[in-house]
Amino acid sequence: MCLALPIKIENIDKDGNVFVDFGGKKTRVSDAMIKVRRGDYVYLHNGMIFGKVSRQEVEKTKNLFFEK
Repeated sequence: MCLALPIKIENIDKDGNVFVDFGGKKTRVSDAMIKVRRGDYVYLHNGMIFGKVSRQEVEKTKNLFFEK
């Protein structure tokens, strides 16, 4: 079973490296499959971005994981 996490692109440096904030740690991820811009929300699996996602879908997913 695979689990993809919805996450926000925090920064893209001058060399084109893409970074996300993953649990408080700035992590470099791969955008080899899909090009992104800062502020995009994407699905991330094993350090690889494989699809964009809307902010609304991110909220729905967070609510499922952190439902009270």
